[in-house]
Amino acid sequence: MDNSAAALATAQDWLAQIDAGKYEDIYTGGCVAFHEKVSLEKWVAVLRTIRQPLGSVISRKEISHIDKPDGIEGLEGECMIIKYETSFKNLPAAIEVIVVKKEDGKWKGGGYNLAPKPATESNPVPTVQ
Repeated sequence: MDNSAAALATAQDWLAQIDAGKYEDIYTGGCVAFHEKVSLEKWVAVLRTIRQPLGSVISRKEISHIDKPDGIEGLEGECMIIKYETSFKNLPAAIEVIVVKKEDGKWKGGGYNLAPKPATESNPVPTVQ
């Protein structure tokens, strides 16, 4: 599996676990910097607050992925930012952003962001939560 495919597979795995409500499981698979920024308790509380009320995923389409060989703010080292256009049962138009980081030769989760899709297309700045 090439580098991009492995990063995208990690992002898809994270999304599948978020969709299934397995917030503790994906936290465990996160990179060191992710664990340093957010505690397990906060991660679970935030996802329960922002993700659970949206209901099931109706559709999800990758709209971009950007390789960041030098990382992003808060995540040094090789990263990839993957952006999805997603429709949920209770939010028909949203943008999800997953950040993955290569650590010890393996891609790991580095962040997740979710926001309603803006009325005009703009690129939300990914954040590591």
